[in-house]
Amino acid sequence: MRIAGSPHLVTGRPKKVRAAAIRLATLAGVAVILVGAGPVAAAMAAPGIPEPGKDRPSGPTIVLVRGRQLAVDDQGSYWMNGNLIGRWTVLTAETLPGYAIPEVPWTLLQTGQERFDGCIDQNQTKHCDSGDPLGALSLDYLMWIRYRPNTGRPIEGNCVHPITGGTQDFAGARGVLTMHDIQVGRGEAGRTRYQGKIVLNAVPNERPVPQNDDVSAVSGGRAVGC
Repeated sequence: MRIAGSPHLVTGRPKKVRAAAIRLATLAGVAVILVGAGPVAAAMAAPGIPEPGKDRPSGPTIVLVRGRQLAVDDQGSYWMNGNLIGRWTVLTAETLPGYAIPEVPWTLLQTGQERFDGCIDQNQTKHCDSGDPLGALSLDYLMWIRYRPNTGRPIEGNCVHPITGGTQDFAGARGVLTMHDIQVGRGEAGRTRYQGKIVLNAVPNERPVPQNDDVSAVSGGRAVGC
């Protein structure tokens, strides 16, 4: 080792001190500090014991989901299968005027708000059990659909659904879902698949988003898919 301010090495061999003596001296010093500091220091010396009623909320939990969305009617009501079990409702839908994507002229864009009422099927029983996260999710969405100019029939749809909050077990949730809608044939219902990430308790202690249970259909426009 070097001595501060000197370029020379210390050549002398330090005296050995027994480890037991070091431990005894250290413990004695700690005892003197605790006795002199009183009960405050004693309390600080015993960490890890939570105060009554001061339990910490659990941290964010990431859940990956995927499955299918099935149309119930043409007014914005759907049923979710897969990792999500429950009802999906389009609350508002606004179709953007004109062809918003010049490179793909026969494309329709739509924005709005949605709500999911149900659970995350964690144990894959195909229904909501008592241990599954349950509640309502609030979402925004942006959708774009390509369609045939001569018939107006949709060809393919894609949409993104950021989560803005929720109630019950979904309070403070965030994340994003994406959906892909393919028309399978004339006279047949399209196939919509979803996947994404839900972060439970992403915003701890966030107040639940108020839900309007009377709103069960699209207002301000007509949902056209996805």
